[in-house]
Amino acid sequence: QDIDFCELRKIVIEKEELHYSDKIDYKKLQQLHKKYAPTMRESDFARKILDISEYCFCNIKAKRNQSTTILLEEQLPMSKQLEKIQECVIIKYNLSKGQAINHAKFKKMYKTFGGIMPEDMFAKEILYISEQDLNALKSGKNINILLGTNITAEKIEIIKNSSDEKKDKLLEKVKIIFECYISSDKNVNTLKMY
Repeated sequence: QDIDFCELRKIVIEKEELHYSDKIDYKKLQQLHKKYAPTMRESDFARKILDISEYCFCNIKAKRNQSTTILLEEQLPMSKQLEKIQECVIIKYNLSKGQAINHAKFKKMYKTFGGIMPEDMFAKEILYISEQDLNALKSGKNINILLGTNITAEKIEIIKNSSDEKKDKLLEKVKIIFECYISSDKNVNTLKMY
């Protein structure tokens, strides 16, 4: 039987909530292989679905306690796309420059709008959270967001107060962005922007 690798890849990424540069070990690879494509050769699954090179596959298989990086061939959003995602996050979560957030709120934003982006990229590019502040956030501290951005408080208010039609157009643009970089658009389809 023929396997549609692109479709299988998309399903695995969506259902397992995988991201660019995530790490997995051989045990997790085996679980994914068994769950999604048990008739496919394991090495092919690693290479075609998770972007694991033959060398890395052999390495994690031989040294079972090691992990490797996956999905490095995925396309990440560009600066204009990141800007649109940021605008959607601002609208959806009614954010303000310098607003304090906790880890739970960050995770919710990331789950909804992160797509294929690694967590640290979403933090840095969308919310202007440094690596140090992201670690503080994960340890239970609240941190202030959108501080290092060129986006002004006035621009944030304009974004938040834009017409419903403009918000819908922005959401459509973000849906396209999500489709372009393989992310699940199921969360985006159900967003209530206002």
